[in-house]
Amino acid sequence: MVDKKIQKDYIMSKEYYLREEYIEYDDIFEHIVRLQTTFAKQFHSMFIKQDQKFVEDCGSATTRALTALIQGNLACISNEVEEVREWLPWKHWKRYQGFDIDLEELRMEYIDMLHFVLEGMILLGMDHKDIHRYYLSKMAENHRRQAKGY
Repeated sequence: MVDKKIQKDYIMSKEYYLREEYIEYDDIFEHIVRLQTTFAKQFHSMFIKQDQKFVEDCGSATTRALTALIQGNLACISNEVEEVREWLPWKHWKRYQGFDIDLEELRMEYIDMLHFVLEGMILLGMDHKDIHRYYLSKMAENHRRQAKGY
C-alpha cells in the first residue's frame, strides 16, 4: 500500500467552491483545459499546431522530441493507474479484512490521470473544442457499436 498522501487537507471544500463569487466561468471544461495548457507550457516548449495532421520525416528532431514527450506522458498515466491499484484490495487470492477504500485518495489519483491525459491532448494540439468534438465523435461510435452488439 502506498503512503497516505493526506490529500484531503488541500481539497477545496464544496462550500468554498460553490460560493457565487468563486465560480466565474461559463465553461468549466474550457477553464480546466486552459489551466492545464498554461501549466504544460511551463515544462514543454513543443506543441503540435492545431491544424496539423501529421509530423513528417520520422528521422527529424521534431519527431524524436514528440515521441519522447508522448512516451513520457504515457509513463506518467501508467504510473497513476498503478497508484490507483495500490489503493485498492487487488489481490484476488487474499482475504481482505478491515480494509477501507479511501475514496478521496482515489479521486485525487484520477485527477492526476486527468492532468496527464489533458497534457497529452494539449501536446497534440487539441484545445477544449477539439477535445469535445473528438469525445462526441467517439461516444457516437461507441453507441453505434453497442447497438450492433459489439
